Parts: sequence; C-alpha cells; structure tokens
Amino acid sequence: MASIDFNNLNFQNPGSLPLPVKMLAMVLVFALVLGVFAYFIFYADGSPWEEQENLALKEEQLKKEFAEKAQRANNIEAYEEQKRKLQSMIQDQLKMLPNSNEVAQLLSDISKTATDNGLKIEKIQWASEIRREMYTELPMNIVIVGDYDKIGNFTADVANLSRIVVIEEFVIDHQSNNSENLKMSMTAKTYRYNSENANKANPQGQSGGRR
Repeated sequence: MASIDFNNLNFQNPGSLPLPVKMLAMVLVFALVLGVFAYFIFYADGSPWEEQENLALKEEQLKKEFAEKAQRANNIEAYEEQKRKLQSMIQDQLKMLPNSNEVAQLLSDISKTATDNGLKIEKIQWASEIRREMYTELPMNIVIVGDYDKIGNFTADVANLSRIVVIEEFVIDHQSNNSENLKMSMTAKTYRYNSENANKANPQGQSGGRR
C-alpha cells in the first residue's frame, strides 16, 4: 500500500484528496456527529431519557401522595364513625341522669328500695352539691341497718335504678355486740347535667342533656 504524504495534500480542494483520506475524514465526521448526538441524548438537559425519568419519578410521587391522602380520608371516616358512636353513648348516659324534677323523687326511690328490702333507715339526706364543669355531683348521706343479705340486695337494687346512683365511701359495722344486724354508713352520689354549659359548647343547641 502506497504511503500518503500529508504535507502535499491540498485540503482546500477536498475532491483531489486520495480515497483513503476521504474515507478517514468521513469516519471522523461520522464519529463527531455520533458523539454530539449521544451527548444530547444522554447528558444534555431536557433529553428524552431524562424527561422520561423525571415523569416516572413524578408519577411515583403522585401515587404516593394519593395513597397518603386516601389513607387520611379512610382515617377521617373511621374517626367520624367513632365520634358518632361516642356521642350516642354520651346521649344514652345523659338520659340516665336525673333532671331537676327527678332529683327530689330519687331520694324517695332510694328510701323505698331500703324499706322494700326490710332495712331500717337511720338517716338519708342530701349533702352539699359539688359543681363541675359539665355536671354537678349530688351526694346523699345514708345510714341503714339490717343483715348482710338485705344490705347486699339493697345495694344491687340501687345500682339497677333507672337513674345513675353510685355508692362510695361506705363503712359497715355491727349495730351492737349482741346483734346480728349490720349498720352501713355510705355516701351515694348521683349527677345532674349542666345543660347551660353544654349550650355554650354546642352553639346549635344540640346539647343532648335532659332539662
């Protein structure tokens, strides 16, 4: 193969160049074009591959945000359902609290429960009210005398009254050394709903309490 004298080549007249030189030039031009094309495809900003990758990342982010929002929506529905159940339970409990007219009758009901069980009532009277934010405690001081079974039946019947009555702070002693009867001193509490505070907390007036 004949050697090429590059010093005598006339690059200003490409047509006169030898065929090997022309082919070499074409290869170099093709390589340059290919390199530029590859740069714009793989490295330049805004290339189709990069844009496709960005779209895929954005899609994944949107899917994640949608899943999180859907989870929050489900939690809100569960919370609202629990809230409705709680409100219903509160309303049921409030209906068991005596209203102003029933408070006086409740003392008579407890007295009747004691006599029906064969107990002797030594004392039954209201104590000072204790006002709380949403309700008022109504304590009763009660002293009854009777045997163990009668006292047990009395406490069970009081617990089953239609209105809430809680027996606490009780003391049981023998009435005397020669007697089988017991004396039970106790504080029983019921509660009155403070409906005026509920109206402040619920401007729609749906307090749910008894008046």
